[in-house]
Amino acid sequence: MRSRMHVTEARLQEGLVMENSDQGPIHTPRYLQVIATADDLSRQMGHPHAGTEHLFLALLRDKYAIPTQILSTKVDLDDLDAEIVALMTSTEYLRSSDDEPGDEEAGR
Repeated sequence: MRSRMHVTEARLQEGLVMENSDQGPIHTPRYLQVIATADDLSRQMGHPHAGTEHLFLALLRDKYAIPTQILSTKVDLDDLDAEIVALMTSTEYLRSSDDEPGDEEAGR
């Protein structure tokens, strides 16, 4: 049985995606790009993890994503992005990121 492929910059540049198999759906290049962007954001912010907040921010920055297009009709995306970044770089966030909910279940 094959293990799931890890997202790498080379894979994104080559446009490679998971082979269709019994392991689940094919991951599109845009999907892989959002995941890679979330990983990059966590590294750029100096966070020891990539969480749902990084994923949300990465998705928010994908102007072609349907959720982003819907949100853009309700809120200013630049303001929302800035608000999320401000929260994620605050000392309160950094202090609480050591005790993220779900860490026990995930084995972290």
